[in-house]
Amino acid sequence: MENGMDSPRGNAGSTDPDSMPADLSEALKLATKESHELAENSEFMRNFQKGQVTRDQFKLLLESLYFIYTALEEEIERNKDHPAFAPLYFPSELHRKEALEQDLEYFHGPGWRSRIECPRATGKYVSQIQEVGRREPELLVAHAYIRYMGDLSGGQVLKKVAQKALQLPSTGEGLAFFTFDRVTNATKFKQLYRSRMNTLEINRETKERVLDEANRAFLLNVEVFAELEQLKGQNQEHGVSMPADLSEALKLATKESHELAENSEFMRNFQKGQVTRGSVQAVTGISVLHLHGAGRGDREEQGSPGLRPSLLPLRAAPERGPGAGSGIFPRARLEEPHRVSEGHREICVPDPGGGAQGTRAPRGPRLHQVHGRPVWGAGTEEGGPESIAAAQHGRGARILHL
Repeated sequence: MENGMDSPRGNAGSTDPDSMPADLSEALKLATKESHELAENSEFMRNFQKGQVTRDQFKLLLESLYFIYTALEEEIERNKDHPAFAPLYFPSELHRKEALEQDLEYFHGPGWRSRIECPRATGKYVSQIQEVGRREPELLVAHAYIRYMGDLSGGQVLKKVAQKALQLPSTGEGLAFFTFDRVTNATKFKQLYRSRMNTLEINRETKERVLDEANRAFLLNVEVFAELEQLKGQNQEHGVSMPADLSEALKLATKESHELAENSEFMRNFQKGQVTRGSVQAVTGISVLHLHGAGRGDREEQGSPGLRPSLLPLRAAPERGPGAGSGIFPRARLEEPHRVSEGHREICVPDPGGGAQGTRAPRGPRLHQVHGRPVWGAGTEEGGPESIAAAQHGRGARILHL
């Protein structure tokens, strides 16, 4: 075969014919040890195993795998009755083409077929599989073995890595390739597959050619991984493609700035409980978000209230009375009591400072419901739920101190 790799075992794996195990599965494991490690230790796979894989890289991998498995499964169908392959025909349990189509549609959308192309190294791999299937079907077992057994072994580790690194749904979208619904026990199925391999009626010369072909397949995988790593560099140079979904695009685009905010000194200290009254007062004094209605006309037109920031001049309470706030949030109140207009009926914010309108000292903060929404308010008799009811009916309420 004209592929430039006629003697792969001489470079990436050698087995003394006299010491070759009798079982084909054991002989394959031994003969491909070096080329297998070469593929696993490629830069692309090392980074993947560390979780250093981007969404674009993962899509490129899935695209390459789609072309590879399309070719492999076409040749398997062509040779499913061949005596050197028939015992290994498990289409419902193993075939991956349909799963890859699901994943590509998840990442690219319904028009995914027009958006993918076969890279050079992947095309070389595909051509080798087609050559074997059409001219030397007795060697097809080598390609099926390294692909499907690998998917049921290390592939399950990569599934978890990809799900975490790319923040993919726990329900499995985007990871169908790694999911074998018809294989209930991977370990037992691999044992069955290997035992079937050992029943293949092939002579010693054919067996050696199978070992050579398996090494060749691993080396072709190494070339595919090297090209994917190269394409990664090109993508970084020309910018990363934006996901079609706005939510996904926002998650991807804000990843670094999100981490920057989370890792700020203030937030790191806050998460450790190292926060003072003054620092929280400074933050809460900047702005308080509250729900509001945009007026009856806007409410009917838009169907829901909006959000807007309200700048409130806060100051710490001069003394700590019954029910005063504790913990990291200080007790503070507005300089002047305010009333909630009818356009702001979604918030109950009574003034529990005592004195005004006969309200009593708070009994402690409580969580109230306003139009089905939770509102943190003071638990006074006159300044609590009754003021909420007043707000709901448009009568207004005093604004709650924190």
